[in-house]
Amino acid sequence: MLPLAVMLVSGCTIPGTDINIDIPGFGTPTVSYQNEMLVITSLQAIPAEVAPGQTVTLVATIQNKGTQKRSLSEVYIDLYDYCPGLFQKSIPDKITGDIYPDQMIQVVWKLKAADNLAVESTCPSDGMKVAVRYKQKTDSIATIAFIDEMEMNRLIQEGKFGKTTSAVTVGEGPVKPYVEVRDVQPIPSNSKTTNIIFRAENKGQGFVQRIEGDEINPTVTWDSVSSSSSVMKADLEKCKAESNDQFILIRGKSAEIPCTVAVPVKDTPEYTETITTTISYNYEFRKSVIVKVKPKR
Repeated sequence: MLPLAVMLVSGCTIPGTDINIDIPGFGTPTVSYQNEMLVITSLQAIPAEVAPGQTVTLVATIQNKGTQKRSLSEVYIDLYDYCPGLFQKSIPDKITGDIYPDQMIQVVWKLKAADNLAVESTCPSDGMKVAVRYKQKTDSIATIAFIDEMEMNRLIQEGKFGKTTSAVTVGEGPVKPYVEVRDVQPIPSNSKTTNIIFRAENKGQGFVQRIEGDEINPTVTWDSVSSSSSVMKADLEKCKAESNDQFILIRGKSAEIPCTVAVPVKDTPEYTETITTTISYNYEFRKSVIVKVKPKR
C-alpha cells in the first residue's frame, strides 16, 4: 500500500532523486515518486567507425532506478534497429538473476560489417537502437475532506472556516495515475454527490508499448480503484467499468475521466476519506548510437 504523505514544504525535487513535491497552496499538494525505472544510461559503439569486414562492439549499460529488485527473466533487452543487410549480429550472452535498485548491468553485441561495401555508410542514419522493455504497476492515493453542514456554518460564523485541498501521493513508475477532486473542500455532508476526475500521464522519457487491440494510441490498464468509504467505492468502480478499465494516451496524456460519487455521511463534524487507484502498463526505454562503415582508401 502506498504511504500517504502530507508535507508542508516548498515546491522542490529531492536531491539525488526525481521525487517531486509540489508547492502547497498552489493547487493540490502532491508527492510523486521516481519516474524512471529501468533506463539505458549509456550505449557505446567500440569503435564508432569501422572498415568493411571489421567488427564493432555495442555495449548497453542498464540501471535499475527503482526501489525494488527485478527479475531479468521479466525484462526484455533488444537491439532492434541495426541494418541487418549491412551488419551481421551476434547473439549476446543470456543474463539471468535479478537487477537490484541502483545496480547496473551490461549487455554486449558484436556486429560485423559487410565485406563488400564500397561507399561510406551510416545505417540506420539516426543510429543503432537498443530498447529495454518491462511491465510496471503504479499506484496513487488521494484524500477527500468532508464536513457536517452545521459544523461548517458554526465555523463560518466564528470566522474560523477555511478551505482545504487533497493530499495526493503518486507511486513510482513512468506513467502516473492522478485523482483530482474538483469540488471545493471540505465538502458539506448534505451535498449528496461530489465530482472526481481520473487521468493518466507519461512522465517518463520512454514510451508506453501498444498491446494487442490498440489501433492507434497506446492504452494503460486501469487495474483497480477503491476507497475507505464503501459508499464512494461503488460509484468509483462503476466509473472505472464505464471507461472500459483503461486510459488511452494521446501524446502522452489521457483524457480526463469524470466520476460523480455519493457523499458519505458520518456522525462526526469533520472527516476524511481516501481514494486509491492502480494502473499497469508495458514500458519501453530507448537509446541510440551512430556507427559508420568507411571503406579504406
